[in-house]
Amino acid sequence: MLIAYLFLVLQLIPFTHTRCITEAKPKQLYGSIFDFGTMAFCELGYNPLIYNNYGCWCGSGGANEPVDEIDRCCMIHDKCYDALVEKKICCSTITEYISPYDWTCYNTTAVCAQNLEEYEAGLCACDLEVVRCWAKYPQPEAKKSCVKN
Repeated sequence: MLIAYLFLVLQLIPFTHTRCITEAKPKQLYGSIFDFGTMAFCELGYNPLIYNNYGCWCGSGGANEPVDEIDRCCMIHDKCYDALVEKKICCSTITEYISPYDWTCYNTTAVCAQNLEEYEAGLCACDLEVVRCWAKYPQPEAKKSCVKN
């Protein structure tokens, strides 16, 4: 499902003209979804795909009560991204996933680059917040299903 969603997003890139993507960068093809995944690996030391489609909030969409604290981390991340759009820092949810940002991994610590554009800094901060939230809990051995209200 994630692959299909990513393919759809990549198909929309040529038609997306927003201030959230200001210049072509080497990571443009993958954007912030690539930055997010590699940042999570940097801090956690394992593949973060375990969190995709975990609970009600990890992955695409987001509704209902979080199933646990890991899912709550994802809810906070979704709301962080939503706030970037509401404050007009980013233009849409799609651009949040395709707009790259610069960051560095020092040992096992991710650091957002200095002098980022406002939207890049926002995306990096949201992603770093959820990764550090996940780090508070043991790596999940299995995905939990969403309990719909």
